[in-house]
Amino acid sequence: MPQPTDKAVLDKLDTILKVLALEVGSDKSVTERARLLKMAGMDNKTIANVLNTTALEKVAQLSLSGLSNLEIADLLGTSSGVVATYVSAARRGNTRRKKS
Repeated sequence: MPQPTDKAVLDKLDTILKVLALEVGSDKSVTERARLLKMAGMDNKTIANVLNTTALEKVAQLSLSGLSNLEIADLLGTSSGVVATYVSAARRGNTRRKKS
């Protein structure tokens, strides 16, 4: 019987982590799920991968939920300047009209 390598074990653990993370707050919004996963110690990149969201989408959702830029920055582990840039980009993106 072949012995599992460290990489194979880590890959399986990563898969298990993602499956469990999908179950966390499955009845909640993406923003609430991101908060729960962050409080559980998951890093931002993994949260984005699990929830299939980008940083821009997360910031936009958190901003719409009423959090300040500073609160969002603390939650996501970044600066309020980065958050302000994302919020601005999200607003510009939401106000553009599609040309027909």
